[in-house]
Amino acid sequence: SGPTSDLDSALDCAGSSVINGGVVVALGSAPMAQGFSNSPSQGTAFCKFKTQAANTLLTLRDSEGNAIVAISPDKAYSSAVISAPSIKKGGSYTLMAGGNATGLDSFGFAQNTTCTGGELIMNVTMKANIFQGGSTN
Repeated sequence: SGPTSDLDSALDCAGSSVINGGVVVALGSAPMAQGFSNSPSQGTAFCKFKTQAANTLLTLRDSEGNAIVAISPDKAYSSAVISAPSIKKGGSYTLMAGGNATGLDSFGFAQNTTCTGGELIMNVTMKANIFQGGSTN
């Protein structure tokens, strides 16, 4: 859960950035948000959208509705960078706000979990390993 100031970003680099594995969920304000510039071994979604209130669940769900990641951050957010091995080129996903997820840990995070409800922020279609998109939702 990154900064809420419009002059800062949850991820910040002075050049290119690469992710080669693992799970990253970085939430923050949208104006200065940055994503990964290269993701050779897994998919990465970089999304900007309408500000969501603190403690609003964010999920990235696969085509069957299962949450690849679910997080309920303690700060407001309007951008997300999500990367995980199960995000694949050619896959279709939905980014959702609100609803409920099972198995959240003490940091408000879970992966590969079930979820219900929520409102669509955007559809994420992985034409390459990196998706970049914006939504007014």
